[in-house]
Amino acid sequence: MKKTILHVDDDADTIMLVKDILNGGFDIDSAHSGKEGLVKIGKKKYDFILLDVLMPDMSGWDVYQQIRKKNKTVKVAFLSAIECSKERLAKLKREGVSDYINKPIEPAELRKRIAAILK
Repeated sequence: MKKTILHVDDDADTIMLVKDILNGGFDIDSAHSGKEGLVKIGKKKYDFILLDVLMPDMSGWDVYQQIRKKNKTVKVAFLSAIECSKERLAKLKREGVSDYINKPIEPAELRKRIAAILK
């Protein structure tokens, strides 16, 4: 059975790119805003959630906090153009974030990191 992934990003090109990169290996849903992502999370169980940080309606950080209020175990990673320091990454991991992946996306690296999170 394929693992289910929700990718939340306000950029349609990034959503299509991630779908193309992960196509075939996962059951992938997309949301174009944080609010839409939270609605989808309320309706379906996901194995992994990939969040953009900067979105217009609510940030990925805010979405993450809402997810954790309802589900402490789902794997969540950020995919963002914003650099993340080693110190910040360590803090995020202590708070339950699985990974922080920087854009631009390297397809093989994205597949490898998601596979590592989901194993």
